[in-house]
Amino acid sequence: MDLMNKFSNVEDSGIHVVRICDDRIMAGGTSPYFYHLSFSGEIFTQLETSSLTVYSAIFEEKPFHVTCLAGSSSHIDLCTNFKYRDQILTFEEPKS
Repeated sequence: MDLMNKFSNVEDSGIHVVRICDDRIMAGGTSPYFYHLSFSGEIFTQLETSSLTVYSAIFEEKPFHVTCLAGSSSHIDLCTNFKYRDQILTFEEPKS
């Protein structure tokens, strides 16, 4: 990887979260997508998220692989692989 790479294929005007996992860069921000990129800038996956902006991405390997994406909505996206969103957790305010 060069000192600086340009990821011109990423639709984003601001990156809020970046994780490096093995040979991938995982990035999200001011876009309803979460990206899995190579170090050379190639897009492996463009995951659609429930939020218009992604603020948090957590990746766990044990006891199984899961990525959790949270942002500007009451939803948390769960992905058990790098190809698609597997499940959506929704949090609602209690009714009084």
